[in-house]
Amino acid sequence: MASYDLFLFQHLISPRPFLMIAGSNAQTMHYSRTAAGDAKAPKELSVVRGKNHFQLYDDLNDTALKLIELFGKALQ
Repeated sequence: MASYDLFLFQHLISPRPFLMIAGSNAQTMHYSRTAAGDAKAPKELSVVRGKNHFQLYDDLNDTALKLIELFGKALQ
């Protein structure tokens, strides 16, 4: 991560929808908050309570509905 700074290119994402899903216990939460804060609209930071970064991959029940909602809106 140290040699690649995704934040330098974040402005290129807009106006595409930006969804950041992060666990409230994730060590990487500060990156998620920074990315979502710097993103241009439309954007959303969805925080899953009680999960860390890796637990989000193990249990899709907390994230799948957000993804379905995003794609449902974006692909109309």
